[in-house]
Amino acid sequence: MKVQAEAHSKGLTYRTHILNHLRHAGSPKDIPSSTTTPTCSTRTSQASLHNHQIIDTNQLYAENASLKHKLAVLASENRCLRETISLLKGNIRVVVRIRPPTAAEVAKPVAVHCTTDDTVVCDVGDGRRRAVRLDGAFGPTSSQSDVYEGHIRELVHAALDGYNYSIFAYGPTGSGKTFTVFGSPESAVHTGLHERILRDLFSARERLEQQDMLLSMSMVEVYNESIHDLLAPGKPAVKVFSGHHHREGKSDVFLEGLSELPLATFEESLKILDAALATRRTSTTNLNLHSSRSHCIVTLRASQRCPYTAVTRHGKLNLIDLAGSENVGRSGAKGNTLREAQLINKSLSTLVRVIRSIPLLLDEHGRVV
Repeated sequence: MKVQAEAHSKGLTYRTHILNHLRHAGSPKDIPSSTTTPTCSTRTSQASLHNHQIIDTNQLYAENASLKHKLAVLASENRCLRETISLLKGNIRVVVRIRPPTAAEVAKPVAVHCTTDDTVVCDVGDGRRRAVRLDGAFGPTSSQSDVYEGHIRELVHAALDGYNYSIFAYGPTGSGKTFTVFGSPESAVHTGLHERILRDLFSARERLEQQDMLLSMSMVEVYNESIHDLLAPGKPAVKVFSGHHHREGKSDVFLEGLSELPLATFEESLKILDAALATRRTSTTNLNLHSSRSHCIVTLRASQRCPYTAVTRHGKLNLIDLAGSENVGRSGAKGNTLREAQLINKSLSTLVRVIRSIPLLLDEHGRVV
């Protein structure tokens, strides 16, 4: 009896110990589990959160659509303002840059003076002077950067907005046309307009994160009234024809079979340019050691899809380094060089007549009819 009582007592004590231990530790039934057995309040909270997320998403879509509409309106206003400015400034603008004297010219009197940022005064003889008002004027101490920032950079931005522009470097042989357009490798200060334009185009693509912006380049020279593809040396002369341009949606003059290379990087573009310039025809005359004997035309195209209007814009920049008008008596041109000079002067005279006729073709908005 005593033994049974002790055993019973021990059994109770053991069971009591186990129960107390389970109460202290917590049984599996006492552990809450919201993942396996969600309560009513939990379901309500999740549904409320989901509804809030839907509302927030709809609000974001609405705000995004509103911002896109505002950007589209601003883009339209920007184009209108650009066209107004272009109309006020004139579709044809003339900017003069006076070349600094060479070593042989330093001791000679200066006949052309830049008096203001838009006026040049010329000595015409007998003590008389003539002032010429222009769209811009740069003195002999002006830099390549001055010319670019003053009149060219705005055209690059306009081309990205879908406009077409042509930039001509015109003047007598030895006046610095090729230097202005293509620069000199001697110093970064002498970087030409072409390299600066390329740098701005690629900077714009990187800044705007427009990786789908397509840039391309073609390059020709007009030599002795024949057109040659500088991006495909050795190729026969390019033929000219007129027709409808599928990309620009209008009639134009085209060069059959002309190479147009896509530009992936700024560095690659410079290599393409340098290789093309190496094949351009030059000669030595009394007035210029490296006289360009051809007109060089570089065409840069930019195409990009506007993210807030879904419109693809195509812009174009023609950068033209004309061969210099030449006084054959002063230049000492003979033989083949003489024939080159005669054809250069003839083509430049034709270009002058074309430019003079443009105002006759414009409507009241300054557009060619």
